[in-house]
Amino acid sequence: MAGFDDDDDAIEVGSSQFILPTDHGKGKLPPLPPDDPEPPPSRGRAVLPWLLFALAAALAAMLAVYVADERAKMRSALSAARDEAAENRRTMFSTQEKLTSVQRDLTGKEETLAAMQSALAQKGQEGESNAKLIAELRSKVDSKDGDVSQEGNRVSVNLVDEILFKSGDADLSAGGKEALTKLGAVLKGHTDKQIMIGGHTDDNPIHTERFRSNWELSSARAVNVVHHLAEVVGLDPHRLTAAAYSEFHPRSKTRAKNRRIEILLTPLVEIKK
Repeated sequence: MAGFDDDDDAIEVGSSQFILPTDHGKGKLPPLPPDDPEPPPSRGRAVLPWLLFALAAALAAMLAVYVADERAKMRSALSAARDEAAENRRTMFSTQEKLTSVQRDLTGKEETLAAMQSALAQKGQEGESNAKLIAELRSKVDSKDGDVSQEGNRVSVNLVDEILFKSGDADLSAGGKEALTKLGAVLKGHTDKQIMIGGHTDDNPIHTERFRSNWELSSARAVNVVHHLAEVVGLDPHRLTAAAYSEFHPRSKTRAKNRRIEILLTPLVEIKK
């Protein structure tokens, strides 16, 4: 075939014939494609990064949900703890108030108990003092001249008027002054007593130039006894009181017993200025 060398290879395709040059001619055959060419990247490798991203996103979402849930639980627990703390504070304050009230009540009861013990001790001392006083007074008063008695914390000495005054008169007799001086010596030793001198008469009316009624007579007799005790015996005038009862505080149906001077001894009362 013209134009080709004998060394060229001829290939017939149908009615046509093609001449392929050889490497010992003017040129070399082009290299054949490799038997196992590298396959194109598979679809799975392209999807894998997206799958990993989606998985990471899901994990991040789950983590966010978990964190949010834990925060909600922590807030709920914190709120419950605050409520419990507030309730504990209220309980503590209430308990403190109750404790303070109990302490005040206990203090008040202790003060009351102390006052009762003090009063009891004072009554015991007064009882001992009164017993001693009564014994001393009875040693100075003859039964025919009067009597000594006690009612509660009060001690009274009743002297019949015959040994103190003449009938219808308020001036002390010699015997009366002697009797009062003896009693006054006892009273001087008991400075814790208030001394009230009461003048009493019977119900026989009197109307003289000096005494218009039994009020004036009983008053004058009480005042004269007070003068003797203060000025002669030397008792503290601050402890002495004179009172007139006329015939309105009788002791008996016997008139002679109603005409009397009563010396009433009571606990001393200090008047604050």
